[in-house]
Amino acid sequence: SRTLLQNSRMYALALLAVDESWLATMDAKMHYSFWRPITAIRNADGDGNDSTKVDEHWVPLLDTPSHPEYPCGHCAIASAFATVMRHETKEAPVGGIKIQGVLASNMSPGALNPGITETLVTWTEFVQRASDSRIWAGAHFRFSNEAANKLGSDVGAHVLLKFERLD
Repeated sequence: SRTLLQNSRMYALALLAVDESWLATMDAKMHYSFWRPITAIRNADGDGNDSTKVDEHWVPLLDTPSHPEYPCGHCAIASAFATVMRHETKEAPVGGIKIQGVLASNMSPGALNPGITETLVTWTEFVQRASDSRIWAGAHFRFSNEAANKLGSDVGAHVLLKFERLD
């Protein structure tokens, strides 16, 4: 059983990791300024790869964000959050991890309904679901998600290291 103080500290560390990973992500996005899937797919004839084909009518499931693609912000945040939560609650917390909306139901059409709730067993599954949801939505490339997962995990680990024994 956790105390109010333990839970307060856990959420403070988790949100610090989330905020720091978001700042690092946005800095990287502005530095790399990489195109989104919609731009790549609609302009595939200019990518230097004869194997890719243009699909000028392709649209992502979700509206494309107005900032650069690389690295994935949702992925970095999910990974940073999961890193702290895994440290505090172990890999498979009692009762699982409840998620709603876009992360739930593998981006099925009903997943856009915020009323859908799903329970994941592990924090690893939570991070993977966040990553997959961004691919299925058409917002990111897999390599961007993998880089962001590492970034978020590193930020989460750094926060834990710096603030491990402040209680």
